[in-house]
Amino acid sequence: GIVTAGRYTASDGKTRDVAVKKLADGATPREVAQFRAEFETHRRASQHCEKACTLYGCCYRGPALCLVMERYERSLYEYMDTARDPNDDRKRARVPAVQAALMANEIALGLSQLHTQNIICADLKPGNVLMDREGRLVISDFGLAIMVDRSIMRSASSRSSVGAGVTVRYAAPEQLDSELGGLSPKADIWALGCIISEMLTGSMPWAGKRYPEIMTKVLMKRESPAIPPSLPDALDTTLRRCLVHTQAKRASALEVVELLQPLLEG
Repeated sequence: GIVTAGRYTASDGKTRDVAVKKLADGATPREVAQFRAEFETHRRASQHCEKACTLYGCCYRGPALCLVMERYERSLYEYMDTARDPNDDRKRARVPAVQAALMANEIALGLSQLHTQNIICADLKPGNVLMDREGRLVISDFGLAIMVDRSIMRSASSRSSVGAGVTVRYAAPEQLDSELGGLSPKADIWALGCIISEMLTGSMPWAGKRYPEIMTKVLMKRESPAIPPSLPDALDTTLRRCLVHTQAKRASALEVVELLQPLLEG
């Protein structure tokens, strides 16, 4: 879809800034169905998860189907991209450990809420985490998210292919190879680990590597994105528990929150 800025007028006459995601012109019936599925998933997330991007509704503008959402100040990607290294303004600045932990904690709380509603983001990345004027974070973009019954959640391997539009740099091993167990909420935790690594290093996961190289590193060599040295123990442990190749050994969203608490309370 195409996202533009807009103004929403409520029934009481009050207006607010919104973001409008419009289905691209010439969309196929399959794309229309996917857009409607995104609306249903986003509606559930917005209703039950305070750390999901607020959805106001769905409407038609001309022949186009549109999602109307809260407009936020910027994305986490934009936040990181505008902070420059004071010694080299061509490089991103690294987010301080405690601040990175605070942000990771917010994202983990959001994932916990979504996973409780049986929603898997499936494409979590800095561009899909939004920040309001006070710096609070919410999770957005449910275009690739799936909403399944918990009893069949592990059987969602048909949606675990990077060919479906998943961003490879943040994709869990099981998203790169569905033979590794299919899609589960743990894929979002791997992506969270990638985001934490990016905040701490100032570089996106697998920077400078192309898709085949990333596949080889993750699947053949069982490597993970960079874990900086000399991190506080709680953050180091959290990052390592997020970037475990085996799903069963990877932390859950609530475990991430628990692991970070000693650093946040210190």
